[in-house]
Amino acid sequence: MKQLKMFFAVMFFVVVAVACGGGADEPEAVAKEFITVFEKGDSKRLLDIIYLDEKDNTPEAKAMIEGKLSMMVGMAQEEMKSKGGIKDVKVDSVEYNSDKTKASVYLIVTYKDGEVSGPDEVGTVKTKDGWKVEL
Repeated sequence: MKQLKMFFAVMFFVVVAVACGGGADEPEAVAKEFITVFEKGDSKRLLDIIYLDEKDNTPEAKAMIEGKLSMMVGMAQEEMKSKGGIKDVKVDSVEYNSDKTKASVYLIVTYKDGEVSGPDEVGTVKTKDGWKVEL
């Protein structure tokens, strides 16, 4: 449940963010990476795999977002460490919209301490650079 709360907290803080490259070929891949990036503590990579409106693509906005992401990633990383880290991330199901430009990926996260979270939804969108996480 805390994992889900953390996910929504990140979504709130990243609402003004813009993705800057590094898309994936499948929605499942970017959704799984979205979860594992928190464990690694890589807020810069998180900026690469999220997508939001182009209007927020300014250096100032990116700097502000990166600062907030660093804070949120740090908090999530600590929580995941307290559970021994991630043992496995599995795709439970994928639901596409009618033209397959968006997909909801449902993930089940298993931690090394045995706790299981999910299925938790990660929204994705297909861009010219590949699939990205849509917050």
